[in-house]
Amino acid sequence: MMLTKLSSKPNHNRSARVWGGGLKLGLEISDHEARMVVGRQSTAGWDMLRAGRMTLPASLAETPSATAAAIAVWLRREAGATPGDVVATLPTSLFEYESVPVSAEEVAGTNADATARQLMIELLGEQLDEFSFDYFTSESNQGTKLHLAWAARSILVPVAEGLSRSGWRIAAFDLPVVALARWGQFTERPASQLIVELNDTDANFVWAINGTPNYLRTRITIGSQPPAQLVSTRRRVSLATAETSLAVWGIDPTELPALAELNESCLNDWLERLGYEIHRTLQFIHGGMPASSTQEVVLCGAGAGIKGLDVWLSQQLSTSVSIATLPTWCRWRSAAPYRPSYAIALANSQYGVVR
Repeated sequence: MMLTKLSSKPNHNRSARVWGGGLKLGLEISDHEARMVVGRQSTAGWDMLRAGRMTLPASLAETPSATAAAIAVWLRREAGATPGDVVATLPTSLFEYESVPVSAEEVAGTNADATARQLMIELLGEQLDEFSFDYFTSESNQGTKLHLAWAARSILVPVAEGLSRSGWRIAAFDLPVVALARWGQFTERPASQLIVELNDTDANFVWAINGTPNYLRTRITIGSQPPAQLVSTRRRVSLATAETSLAVWGIDPTELPALAELNESCLNDWLERLGYEIHRTLQFIHGGMPASSTQEVVLCGAGAGIKGLDVWLSQQLSTSVSIATLPTWCRWRSAAPYRPSYAIALANSQYGVVR
């Protein structure tokens, strides 16, 4: 969503190269944390120079101005002395989504803008001016769909104003589900994959074809507590110990089978629910066909850092499951190690980059 205009008109041109020269910053703001990746293009590809994360003092929905100002201070301190351009995504929880079947003619060329605006008028009526909205289209054997997303300007405007104090030029705000789909073009098989973002207690599912979203499910509840909290409570260990246990040993039985079995038993309900929701999504995408008919499931987000989760899900679903890894054309130079939780921030740093 190109909020530089902050209008109630759609802003969806993601094919344009929004970057100028210098450093490029990809920023993801979730409900509880902000993550950033700073990169610079070189003759050999992209050097990812800095990465980091900060815990938000409050959610954007509660205090948009103050929280955005805190993020701006963090970016000034951590992102580099010579600011460049930033593309950011905001929490999925700020957006409402609606998918509408349309004809190919209704979204051909400039017709798409008019069609999207008319549908938004029908949805929001006189309240439309209180929102900024965006859209994207998808094609499948079930026809053409126009996917609409909108969020309140009462939150978006102060966030944009607050982040601008960082010194970085806001090139674009993009939809989080579109950034997730963009990750698909970084994989070995970009033609078709289900990308799953695992947050503390919920997950977002985006079926991407060549980096473009075709189907989405957002804010699907997976558990009442984050995985590390479940392990901490059930094993009666500190949260830090639980986090280390999941990251280093997880549910991978190849190193310490007893510990992996213990962690798996602590996460049993969470794992079963996650497997069920992925299976359910795959069946819907493929019209009831077996889950193995998809080409790949890619995990990202904080929950994807559980060691062995991809193997466990592969066995349960009988399909290929992988963790979001660094694209081949990117070199990770940051002192902070790469994690799958940086996937969306990294995807934002590659906004408009055509591979």
